[in-house]
Amino acid sequence: MMIGFAHNLLRNAFSLQKGHNFSSLVWDDELAELAQRWADQCPESGHNDECRSLNKFRTVVYQNVGKKSYPGSLPGQKAAEDIPKLMSDIATEWYQQPHNPLKPDTERFETINVVGCGLTKTSRCSLRGHPLPACVDYFTIHLVCNYASKEDESKVEYDTVSF
Repeated sequence: MMIGFAHNLLRNAFSLQKGHNFSSLVWDDELAELAQRWADQCPESGHNDECRSLNKFRTVVYQNVGKKSYPGSLPGQKAAEDIPKLMSDIATEWYQQPHNPLKPDTERFETINVVGCGLTKTSRCSLRGHPLPACVDYFTIHLVCNYASKEDESKVEYDTVSF
């Protein structure tokens, strides 16, 4: 998936510590479904979904929410061509935000290895006497990405108990 590839590049480019090797992110359909449900609500940037945990992950599910507005509209084929760039723009803004991370917050990214994203496009109309299809002034892309750590089942170690 293109978004996973973009996240991998950005995460390595904006690495908080030199020499840090992050696991590559792999797409997860279940995380994407949760993200899409939240994106469909058109959330404001920074307003995370509180109901996003899944039992199959060993950690909490982390989330980034972003939106970007553009003048005009994205008709048909142009939308299909431009949306990957818009997704990349929003993801880049997340990684470039000024921050002063606490140690636990930065350490969690070492173990994150799955991602799932959802995207919704909304339009705002200014009627001005025009029929609805002709009144679009700008559109907004809402992008939500969920991140988690998934165990490599071939490496899971079990404690033994003696009876």
